Amino acid sequence: MKRAWPSLIVLICFVIVLYLAARLLGSATTFLLGAFALSYLTYPSVKWFEKKGIPRVIAVGGIFVMVLGGIGVALFYITPVLFRELQGLINDLPQMAKSALDKISEILKRLDLPFEMSHDTISNYISTHTDEIFKNISSPLFSSASTILAGTFVGVMWILNLVLFPVFFFFLIQDYGKILYFIENLIPPSSRKVFLNYTHKLNNILSGYIRGQLIVCVVLGFLYGLGLAIAQIRYGFLIGCIAGILSLIPYVGFTFGLVSSILVTLATGGEVSQYVGIAIVFSVAQVIENYILVPRLVGNRVGLGSLATILVLIAGAHLGGFIGMMVAIPAGGMLKVVFQDLIKVYKNSALYQT
Repeated sequence: MKRAWPSLIVLICFVIVLYLAARLLGSATTFLLGAFALSYLTYPSVKWFEKKGIPRVIAVGGIFVMVLGGIGVALFYITPVLFRELQGLINDLPQMAKSALDKISEILKRLDLPFEMSHDTISNYISTHTDEIFKNISSPLFSSASTILAGTFVGVMWILNLVLFPVFFFFLIQDYGKILYFIENLIPPSSRKVFLNYTHKLNNILSGYIRGQLIVCVVLGFLYGLGLAIAQIRYGFLIGCIAGILSLIPYVGFTFGLVSSILVTLATGGEVSQYVGIAIVFSVAQVIENYILVPRLVGNRVGLGSLATILVLIAGAHLGGFIGMMVAIPAGGMLKVVFQDLIKVYKNSALYQT
């Protein structure tokens, strides 16, 4: 227990220093943390290039250009298309919902199944809630814009921080190894071996899962969006991109994309070929995800079985909503490592052996 005190004191001092630094940096803290997170995700690529004999400066420069190029393409080309489709979907959703209900009611009547539901009530409900959704999406953007425009100094600082983001990212990814070495050497030698053992295990789970799953989500979003657009599904690109993002949570992205595509096609009077296209898109994407992407990029780094995955997702949703579900799986994997070590300690203790 005495050996733990120096490490605890160092940890408390480190947290205090980080808090004071965040207070001093102000709004730049958000951009700095974002740059650090991006450096954490891309640093293994730099190490891989170095192992291939490529100098660090060239490796860092190449990663820097690729990452910023990807962000630029997303901001200037993909985001405007998504916003246009989102606005159109919000405007058309009440009428599309009514059309879908008419089709569903007709199908159920053919099957001699009762279907009692007021179209006006549902249309009003959807209209009200889509307005709320649009306000929830747009109000933070408009409030941020108004805040920036309201104060010249605040606006200048925000723009300056945005410009500094690539600078933060470049220097952080270049010196990422030195930063880790500095933090590791702050840990007292008596506790360093245990600390590095745990951080190595947890980093393998967290970094492997997050990096792999992000790549899987990007690829799936591209496959879903492009496939649904080729199948001529209205708002197919938007649905596909959202389904790709939701693929961070197992089973959710696929279910959302498939159900949404079918309902939109049903509401717009789609042809049989469009339903066939939906089936092909999601079938091919599932095969690629389950047999190519996940085994190679994610694997079983988290170490959770199917039942444990479902349980941690339920717990994450209960504790933290949507964000809780997103972080539930890597958090569950890290807790499993700690729990396994506690079991080993217990089995080696006198309490178990008696």
